[in-house]
Amino acid sequence: MRKAHLVAAALTCLVVGAIVDAMAGSVLGHGRRTGLAEAAPAAQNMSLAYFVTRNGSQAMVDGKPFHFVGFNNYYLPTYSPWPQGRTDDVDVVFRDAQNLGLKVMRTWAYSDGETEWNAIQPQLGVLNETILSQGLDYVVATAGKHGIRLVLTLTNCLPSYGGAPKYVQWLGGTSITDFWTRPDIRNALKGYVRSVVLRNNTITGVTYRDDPTIMAWDLVNEPFNPGDDTGKVLTAWVEDMSNYVKGLDPNHLVMVGSWGYFGASTPALLPENPSDVYAVKFTDTVLFPADRICHGEDSSAILSLPNIDIASMHLYPEYWSFCTSDCRTNVNVQGPQTMRANLTERGFLQLCSPDCRLTFLRHWLGLHLQECARIGEC
Repeated sequence: MRKAHLVAAALTCLVVGAIVDAMAGSVLGHGRRTGLAEAAPAAQNMSLAYFVTRNGSQAMVDGKPFHFVGFNNYYLPTYSPWPQGRTDDVDVVFRDAQNLGLKVMRTWAYSDGETEWNAIQPQLGVLNETILSQGLDYVVATAGKHGIRLVLTLTNCLPSYGGAPKYVQWLGGTSITDFWTRPDIRNALKGYVRSVVLRNNTITGVTYRDDPTIMAWDLVNEPFNPGDDTGKVLTAWVEDMSNYVKGLDPNHLVMVGSWGYFGASTPALLPENPSDVYAVKFTDTVLFPADRICHGEDSSAILSLPNIDIASMHLYPEYWSFCTSDCRTNVNVQGPQTMRANLTERGFLQLCSPDCRLTFLRHWLGLHLQECARIGEC
């Protein structure tokens, strides 16, 4: 039987409005503040009594098509245990999102390391019940109260809030490849994932795997594996982890918060991958040189996996070099620069104009839709 996927794209942008912090998710500081929980939210709305399921490429709720506009806010579970963060951030974000008609929010369901503020897992295998109950539990309960579903991200390839780099450090690894290949590191992550998926929410009394408020499990944010042009290492990891999560929880959709780079299974599409205008480092390793490589990802191979339900492309046009000379625009530069790749002798960054970026994004997403259809995924 032919299998199909939902398609989602996350576009990084600046948002002007009352909930700019909720939408951009990157403009608030992370001060070291602590506090105790306040009053629990009311019970879930009946509108979230049914799981989001998939019928081919159509999201469904209670046998009806489910259409939505969503947003990303990674930090809410960290802010929630802090009373002011709860009232000024968590409650406000969900209230404003409900008023705007937003139906889905993606957020972090992890925070690792002894130096992270309000870490869920301050030490390997040791979970902070106070942070879980006053943080993640409260966010899930409040989302349900406002009729908003959640995509919960289980770890991060980048070092924000711990993630893969912290597991590698904890278990004596040396590179991001160890995170994808070493059994002990993967088993440590599986132990954490099991604790979250099977957790009983202390506010609602509902186990996470039985809670329709959760729309999907996002296995990892923005995975990459530099040096592996085959993409097979990352694909094998996604296959194993998606099988593991579906084994624990057959009720929810599963996805990967990926970049969407084409890989070895689609060689004709490799030239379509956008190149980066600056290099990113993971410890001492340069990850993203300014060339059209797949970063170890093969999006088509990942979408072909039986337990991946949603196709995801994270879009960063402000960091991509894909335009020709006729649609570049000069941006005046002040002070020290980290994006030096396109810095001209006159002290300007040459970036694509907004119209050029939009043209590329339409083309890029169109290619993904065509590829999904080609392999029978949508």
